[in-house]
Amino acid sequence: MATSVFENEKRIQRMFGLRHRPERFSNKEAALRFAAGCVKPQMVIGFDENPAGIIPAYYVVCPADFSRLEREAEDCFFYVSPSKSL
Repeated sequence: MATSVFENEKRIQRMFGLRHRPERFSNKEAALRFAAGCVKPQMVIGFDENPAGIIPAYYVVCPADFSRLEREAEDCFFYVSPSKSL
């Protein structure tokens, strides 16, 4: 059975109870460019190697999901984007 391209992102969504599936990027600049081009405010969080098995990368999430990740996965992330004004 083939695995989905979005399997890791769906796992993050389920694991932390996020409202939306995060978008994954391999570098910070691409993630920041994507977040800046969104109509609604988006934030970037970078996950490092961790015991949860999350692929190390930069993820673009909505502010509500960002605060949930900040609270529940604080030992896993290494970069957070500056807040956008609403």
